[in-house]
Amino acid sequence: MLWRTFLLFFSATALLIASQTKVLFEGNDKLSTRELYDAISLHEPYFFEFYVHSPQTEQKDISAHAKTLQRYYRLKGFYHTTITPQTQNNETTFFIREGDETVVKSIK
Repeated sequence: MLWRTFLLFFSATALLIASQTKVLFEGNDKLSTRELYDAISLHEPYFFEFYVHSPQTEQKDISAHAKTLQRYYRLKGFYHTTITPQTQNNETTFFIREGDETVVKSIK
């Protein structure tokens, strides 16, 4: 009986542990990587923080992060940006095509 209880408890807690994935960006030329990590509330370690792991997030949050990054780019004036997340081997890379920045020169 005790063995069954332990097995049931172990199985239930294993399901609660979310799968973490490392987050990377590719194609961001106009906005810095640190700025993009900040936009999705992740901390990119500074060079002296060698003991801190690279930013990771839960697998279920990837699509929400992509939408947040899309909104952030629009806020910065990049209305034609496309962001495509791709997950492979516990690494998620956000492929970014920034497009041209929209600048308002004057309002009449």
